[in-house]
Amino acid sequence: MAFIIARLSARIEFVMHQDEKWAARHFDDLVKRYGGYYVGILSGKILARGKTPMQVIKKAKLEKPEQLYLFKVPTKKELICLL
Repeated sequence: MAFIIARLSARIEFVMHQDEKWAARHFDDLVKRYGGYYVGILSGKILARGKTPMQVIKKAKLEKPEQLYLFKVPTKKELICLL
């Protein structure tokens, strides 16, 4: 059983995008600074934030917006509600 879990964990780690990993490592800071906003991350840098995903895409000004890791950062209050 432990072998299966270890293999599954390794596979999940492999599938995660590098910017997704960056966001997970910096999650607390993201919540403090950008809670309630959508953020666009590329190569470990926040390129833009906005109230809607389209605002972030427009502000990021990328030729290929699909490269952007885009997600909504929860507020502290939203996190408390999840617990």
